[in-house]
Amino acid sequence: MRRTFVFLLGALLATSLLACDDSGDGDGDVDADTDADSDGDADLDADGDADTDDDADADLDGDGDSDADPDADAGGDGGADTDADGDGDSDLDADGDADADLDRDGDSDADPDADADRPPAGCGDAEHGEVEERTRYAEETVPAGETCDAEVQSRTCLDGRWTEWSGTHVFDDCTVQAGCVGTAVTCPALAEADCDGQDGCGWSFSRCGGTATSCSSFDEASCASQRGCSVEAACVQTLPSIMSFCDDWSDPDCSGVVGCTYDSFMGYCMGTIAACDLQPASVCDDIMGCGPGESSCSGTASACASLAEAACLAQDGCTPVEACLGTALACSRIADAVACEAQTGCGWVE
Repeated sequence: MRRTFVFLLGALLATSLLACDDSGDGDGDVDADTDADSDGDADLDADGDADTDDDADADLDGDGDSDADPDADAGGDGGADTDADGDGDSDLDADGDADADLDRDGDSDADPDADADRPPAGCGDAEHGEVEERTRYAEETVPAGETCDAEVQSRTCLDGRWTEWSGTHVFDDCTVQAGCVGTAVTCPALAEADCDGQDGCGWSFSRCGGTATSCSSFDEASCASQRGCSVEAACVQTLPSIMSFCDDWSDPDCSGVVGCTYDSFMGYCMGTIAACDLQPASVCDDIMGCGPGESSCSGTASACASLAEAACLAQDGCTPVEACLGTALACSRIADAVACEAQTGCGWVE
């Protein structure tokens, strides 16, 4: 009786299970492992491992791993990157590391050490590291006599590219203008033969040189021709003694008598009148005991250096001195080549 009850209970359970398996996949259609596409694994199973590949996620494309798995590695290269072309590694990683290799040259396109084994490139005919030089000038033209300011500039070929040129000058060429250069010799330094040919100079009277002859050396006839000399009668004593006194004169007459001076406080002349031969002719007759004697040339001859050319020629003992005078025209102001060469100290340059 007991055996019959157990048999009936088992048959009843089997009948119930067969009624719930519409898909015939061996498990319940209402089970979480529903297999609607009959591919042997659960389409919506959270652990979706019907194909025994140990992947926990759904495998809708049947490639053996999860389509959404961030660590998917269909190529089997051990990397986590997507391999759409089936070459075994990431399409963005040709060398097996994380850097993109878009040009497929074997290393990262963004790697600063990329192609380290490649020799540096040249620059046209120039090799890597070669230095090129050129000359540039500060100005295109400079005045005659000046020098062009030149600057040697350089640049270097570095792996296929030239560096910037060094320096600051920008002009390819520089021209020195034609003109008259040099320093014109000053007029006083030129001899008579060169003076008149120097533009701005002339040979002429420069000064009066020599030493003038004293007036006492001349007679009455020649005395008047000498600057500073005049003919005067000598004052001689005519009485045994001078009978006049200084207080006989009032100012200003007193100042003309040798030996007398005017005292402004006392208001009259004081002193002792000197000998007659010391008195000028202008007061000789006014002194009692003195009178005119023989005439003679007296006075002080004018110095030669103070005389102009005409007076210098007439003054005994003086001689006119000629020299090259004026201001020589500067070389830079001469625009004509012939005139430039004629000016001592100048020269024309093309």
